[in-house]
Amino acid sequence: MADGKSAPSVGELIAANYQILGTAGAGGMGVVYRALDLRLQRNVALKFLPAELNDSERDKERFLREARTASSLDHPNVGVIYSIEETPDQRSFIAMAYYEGKSLAQKIRSGPLSPAEATDIAIQMLKGLEHAHSHGIEHRDIKPSNIMLTQDGMVKIVDFGLAHVSQQTASKTHGISGTVAYMSPEQTLGRPVDTKSDIWAAGIVMVEMLTGQNPFARETIPATAIAIINEAPAIPEGMPQELQSVIYRALSKDPLRRYPQCADMLRDLEALRPGLPETAVATAKKDHNTETKSSRRVRESSQFRRSREWASASAWAQPQPRTNWTPWLLGFSGLAVLVVAALVIAPVRQRIVGVLPASWTGGNKQAAYEGYLAALGYIDRYDVPGNLDKAIEALNGSLKIDPLSALAYAQLGEAYRMKYQTQRDNKWLDLALENCQKAEELDNRIPSVYSTLARIHDDQGKTDLAVQEYQQALDINPRDIPALQGMASYQQRTGHLQEAEDGYKKAAALRPDDWGGYNDLGGFYDSTGKSAQAIEAYKQAVQLSPDNTIALSNLGASYWNSGDPKFFGDAERALRKSLDVRPNYAAYANLAALYLQQKRFAESAAMSRSALALNDQDYLVWDNLRTAYDWLRDHGQSELAASKELPLLRRRILVKSQDGLAHGILSTLYAKKGEASLAEAETQTALALNGDDPQVLQSVADTWEVLGDEKRAMTYLLKAKTKGATADSFATDIDIQPLLGNGGALRAAH
Repeated sequence: MADGKSAPSVGELIAANYQILGTAGAGGMGVVYRALDLRLQRNVALKFLPAELNDSERDKERFLREARTASSLDHPNVGVIYSIEETPDQRSFIAMAYYEGKSLAQKIRSGPLSPAEATDIAIQMLKGLEHAHSHGIEHRDIKPSNIMLTQDGMVKIVDFGLAHVSQQTASKTHGISGTVAYMSPEQTLGRPVDTKSDIWAAGIVMVEMLTGQNPFARETIPATAIAIINEAPAIPEGMPQELQSVIYRALSKDPLRRYPQCADMLRDLEALRPGLPETAVATAKKDHNTETKSSRRVRESSQFRRSREWASASAWAQPQPRTNWTPWLLGFSGLAVLVVAALVIAPVRQRIVGVLPASWTGGNKQAAYEGYLAALGYIDRYDVPGNLDKAIEALNGSLKIDPLSALAYAQLGEAYRMKYQTQRDNKWLDLALENCQKAEELDNRIPSVYSTLARIHDDQGKTDLAVQEYQQALDINPRDIPALQGMASYQQRTGHLQEAEDGYKKAAALRPDDWGGYNDLGGFYDSTGKSAQAIEAYKQAVQLSPDNTIALSNLGASYWNSGDPKFFGDAERALRKSLDVRPNYAAYANLAALYLQQKRFAESAAMSRSALALNDQDYLVWDNLRTAYDWLRDHGQSELAASKELPLLRRRILVKSQDGLAHGILSTLYAKKGEASLAEAETQTALALNGDDPQVLQSVADTWEVLGDEKRAMTYLLKAKTKGATADSFATDIDIQPLLGNGGALRAAH
């Protein structure tokens, strides 16, 4: 007889009644045995409590309690539990119905299913889950290996009541990554779960049936968890939009936006089932650079767009760490580049052809249109203080006259988005989204709606959604300037530099009298190391708009970014000229960063204070101020700056959780507080997100140096150098000074 330590063999008698016939399958919860119930002469499946928990009376009792609860379920789509028993040596096991057939996991291995077949299986699965939920039972481990397909076409959910045990033993098994890949975001974060976690897992299973792959599975457990929390699921675009919408809603990151109950998801699937194709959908990834217009996706409904965004957004509140902490330092010379990038916003005036509503002619409607045109003028010169507020006021006035103006709502959404760019207050993003959605509901043929939505997604780090929105705008108007610039930015980030340059040049050529096109072209050259071309492009922008503080500030930054000290005087003069035109945030912030690199710490602190007096919402500027005070050994002012930076840093991570640099900064903050485990977790996140970024690598080096692990700190500092970190960035980083030798050269690695 089995002794509880060795596997039962064929023919062995278990608990004096079950004769082992063979194995029925295996998984994270161990081997399932096929056996003959000698008393009732029927085939059964036996599943044993994992051996590592068998010695724990507490876990054993909970296992038995949950199994007994699950045995009360009586539904055609739920696997039947016959009894819960023990061997003479007190090893617990469950006797379940044995089903001839195969698991859904085995079926998926043979290839993707058609939308019709996948939906048929999902409908039965949801019926079983709905029955369990109505009895207060959650599964918590829905995955293809726990879905059985019988020979007569029935779907059976098995392993009810085992999820708690499975989660406890996951770290001791080789199947953890498979289990983690089906966890909901709230499960992954260790938050309380309810029936909506089963709905999430059902959505994952649907994607896997349709594509053959789990949309969030990655090579490592941390990478899988990050994908679950932050990334959008990849769903073939050839799939019917209605089916995609159901899946996206099931996979909403925020459980409050998911289907409330299985019955709601079930109702939607049953309604669309008759029209679904019977053949599998191609799953090849689309190439956005070679795509032809005929292959672009069909027009989207507002509901589909919302559900797709919910499956990509992760901006729901995360637990806030404690606020008692010690100062932290990051001294990157490249910070000013980020400050400039946050303010480089393409002009939004559109050449609208064929979309001017007939209602905007005559009488009061003409006044509404005039208000709209006035707003465009203000937005064109967003560099002038107060102009965005004037634009918002004009557009709201226009909407009071004509509350059905889609164009006014679209432009109002863009104005609010630009307010966010200059102030970094999340409320402006919410208003931008709200107004864009109103515009789309009124008229889905306005390209600026999709360009603005794309930019919002870019701000939040949702690149995949941004690209789709830009493409939507170009479907409507292939000459839409913001969309051309947005696609050029995407091509730049994905390494298609020639296509990106062509895109920026085309956008500038479409409006040769507009400073914004040359400003964006200069930004491209600046970020790709073409300093001479960047300077010329910014000069052109200044020539077209001589009193434009942003163009002047960017020209100064391009002189500085050249890295050639002979241009630093030109940089300071351009930035000072920008301030002569008008005191402005960008020029103050860039001067602060320039002075920081030149080790003019008192002047740098003064410029940062001036910038923050105009806009105190960017943690990077607070970081520069804190850096200057650290070098000045003014610890009181450094701590005060840090207290302002920390909440802004947390907010940044909530809005753009894929910002590896922000996670790297947070890791060092935790290290300064002595929170070693939290610091290490943040370094892993930062490296998983942007492991090739020299600034991220340098921030990780800071963390390990603060934690006292000089060997690891040196490893990441050398990696940062390999990836392009400069001696200037090392020289202004006070935390890594112990790792630097005479003259700023790195000591030999240990």
